[in-house]
Amino acid sequence: MEANMDKKFLAKITPYDADGSEGQVRFVLGNGQEVVARLEDFPQDIRDRLAYHGISQKVGDSVSGLSKERRFGDAYATLQDSVAMLVAGNWNAGREGGSSDLVEALAKLKKLPVEDVRVAVKRMDEDTLKRVMANPAVKAEIAKMKAKRATEAAKGTLDSVADLDIGI
Repeated sequence: MEANMDKKFLAKITPYDADGSEGQVRFVLGNGQEVVARLEDFPQDIRDRLAYHGISQKVGDSVSGLSKERRFGDAYATLQDSVAMLVAGNWNAGREGGSSDLVEALAKLKKLPVEDVRVAVKRMDEDTLKRVMANPAVKAEIAKMKAKRATEAAKGTLDSVADLDIGI
């Protein structure tokens, strides 16, 4: 049992992973047991439901970081961007930080209008997007934006740190 403690509990291996196979998803438990789900084995109505579920999850996840602050304007723009990027064939729609944070950070750093940057980001290929997202200055700016939102959100709460029960 201890030998399995260092392994990930569940690995989901799709055709897009290095050791994935076309037309299937492998579910591999940390103890080595494996279940394979082959796309061809599913009836068409279930395939359709899986596709809708995937779209719902992928696009919905793109705005998960905006819900606490109820940033509806940013969420709307991010949802639009995510759908447009997926339709254009770019799987990286709704990356960490959301496309809205990336757009705002780039606009600030490059001193360009937000809408111009939004259009440029939509046109980026996957490699360019990865390079831009990995840039230390961009990462730092996005982190600053998140920290500022967290500070603002904390100001509006009635919860006091002194009131937190941490069990000691």
